[in-house]
Amino acid sequence: MARKPATRVEFTLFDVVYEDGSQRSNRRVPSEVLGGLDGDAPARAIIEEQDRLISVGLMMGHYFMVEYDLPRAETKGGNVA
Repeated sequence: MARKPATRVEFTLFDVVYEDGSQRSNRRVPSEVLGGLDGDAPARAIIEEQDRLISVGLMMGHYFMVEYDLPRAETKGGNVA
């Protein structure tokens, strides 16, 4: 019996700049939540949730606040799959 092909989820990469000036590059956000009337705004909530999960995993007890500026990362050919 033939297998069904796996569903590919495409991601858009963002460079994240935190309030303390540090930067994290290539944070992955599912492309399906971007665009529309909100543009890239949903990326902020997704990246903040990623930071919460990271901080809990590292037992840091806090998470970084993301600035409003979330430039897309430079990639060859646009989005990453």
